[in-house]
This record gives sequence, C-alpha cells and structure tokens, in this order.
Amino acid sequence: MQEAVALWSVGQATAAELVSLGCELLVAGFDGMNLAMLAGVHARNADEDVPDLLEAALDDVGLRHYPAGSDAGLEATVSIMASRVLAGRMSPMDLATWAHSTIGHDRLPIAERLVDLDDMYDTLEYIDMTEQDLDNEILAEARRITAICRRQRQLHPPVPDFLMPPRASRLCILVDLVILLRDLIGAVPNRSCQAFSGGTPRANRRPTSNITGGGPFRAGVRPLSTSGECWQA
Repeated sequence: MQEAVALWSVGQATAAELVSLGCELLVAGFDGMNLAMLAGVHARNADEDVPDLLEAALDDVGLRHYPAGSDAGLEATVSIMASRVLAGRMSPMDLATWAHSTIGHDRLPIAERLVDLDDMYDTLEYIDMTEQDLDNEILAEARRITAICRRQRQLHPPVPDFLMPPRASRLCILVDLVILLRDLIGAVPNRSCQAFSGGTPRANRRPTSNITGGGPFRAGVRPLSTSGECWQA
C-alpha cells in the first residue's frame, strides 16, 4: 500500500488501485473507520473521493501520506524505481529515461544524476564511454538512492501506535459487533416487562426509567416516544 500511495502521488498508480488495496488491508485484518470508508469507494468515484479519504485511511494503519504532485512522493517513487532496477525488474536505461521524462532537470536533487546520465545516452559517439559504462553508472546511482532512502526511513520510521495485529483486530471487530447488537436491543421496548406486571393494560402503566441510561420519568406522564422504556403496573 505504501508503495502504491507514492506511485499514485506522481500519477503512476490509479485511485481505483488504492481502493482495491484498502479492501485487501481490511481482509488481512487491519482496522479503521477511515480505511473502511476508502475501501467502500466505488471505482467510478475513486478519482473524486480517494484524495479526500486517503490521508485519514493511511493514518489508521500507520502509513505515510504523499499528496498528489508532492516532491516527497516523487522522491519515494525514485527510490521505488531504483529498487526495481537493482532487482532486475527494470533496465538502467529505463530508469534514467523515466527520471528525465517525469522529473526533469533542476527539480529533485536525489534524481539529478539520473537525469544527466540519460542525456549522455544521446552523446555516446562523442564521449569516451560505452552503453555498458552508462548502465553501470546508473546501477551505482540506484544503489546510492536506495541507501539514502533507507537511512531516512530508519531515522524517521512510522509510529503505528494504533496498529493492531490481525488476531487482536478481529477480536475488536467482534466486540464492536456485540456492543452494536446490545445497543440495538436496548433501543427496542422491553416487552418482557408485561410478564412481570400481572398483565396490566399498557394504558394503565407508568414508565419508571429508560434502560439506555436516561433518568426517571415523572409519575403519570406518558413520554412522547416509548422507544427504550420499560413499563410496569
């Protein structure tokens, strides 16, 4: 999810993909009302709704938010792309080309060397370097970028104080459902009271208290709503 958020911030992932990942987090056992709201967004409304819901949903699971178009998101994406090159999922030339077309010159210091190296592919016949030499330079730069970003994450790690393991999360969901069921039952008039009132007609009974926590009623005064009242003779 964290990687997808960074990619989304620079237009490399869609809002609908973030909604799908939110659903996967819920299925995996992570909690959060905001996360649930994100996961409930319809795909056709994702572009409109996700930007407003994303930050709070990420807070629910202790992940960092990257606003769309932010340099922080761009820097995180550079690190992701560099990691792909080191893992063999992306060629060195593709990384340099991506950095040049997406970031450009004089915008992001951590990517400036990649942008310069991309320019050098166009001048190989005029310089004393081969394409393999340039690939090796980009690989070295990718290692440098990932090392810098790794150190930054170590210095400023996320602090998910409210992040629960899946088992505890499921237990909390169960407790919430029990509380909700109790509240729903409490909102219905206690019809068993008649059994203890000797069958006295309802019109001749008076309310004593509200089982949901309200105070006593004045004797002889019938409340406007009977929701939650227990009647007795």
